[in-house]
Amino acid sequence: MSRILAAAGLALLLAACGSGSGSPLPGAASSTASAPATAPPASPSSASVSAVAAAATPRSSAAAAAAQPAQLYFEADGKLVTENTRVSGQDPALDALHQLLQGPKTAGHYTDIPNTVSVQDVSVKDGVATVSLDRTFFASGGSAGVQLRVAQVVFTLTQFPTVTSVQLLEEGQPATVVGGEGFPVNRPLTRGSFSSLQA
Repeated sequence: MSRILAAAGLALLLAACGSGSGSPLPGAASSTASAPATAPPASPSSASVSAVAAAATPRSSAAAAAAQPAQLYFEADGKLVTENTRVSGQDPALDALHQLLQGPKTAGHYTDIPNTVSVQDVSVKDGVATVSLDRTFFASGGSAGVQLRVAQVVFTLTQFPTVTSVQLLEEGQPATVVGGEGFPVNRPLTRGSFSSLQA
């Protein structure tokens, strides 16, 4: 009799445990199901990035941007000498004048232009380059030095086909002479004004 009671008790215990860990009903959704994965946004290809960059960069005119050969005029032994360079095709006269003011790069070449001179404006109309320089350019420097100073500017600018003569302005105002020696600059100057300075 005691064996029957023990067996019955064991059966009841097993039934109670089974009911607490039952399996989920068929078709029920799991509460731990993961959300559907989202693909990362596609990064633009290198080809498309290059195309966008090219479109964003303005395309300058080849004629305006291309550099062109030119000469800068300096002095050696009292005569004009040249140094080769390249200047902007967009504004060659202004670029050449800026380079001229930086001085020579060749040993034995000198400049008679004071190193503090600055260009204020350059314009070309009807073959005349009108150049406005600060007052330092018009300071004294000896008769020969003043003549070479002006000749360096005139020869450097008249190498370009659009310039046949140069009119100098002192800080935007008409100038009459350069230096205390009074080299006249009250008219447009040509290369013929400095024939004695050509090597």
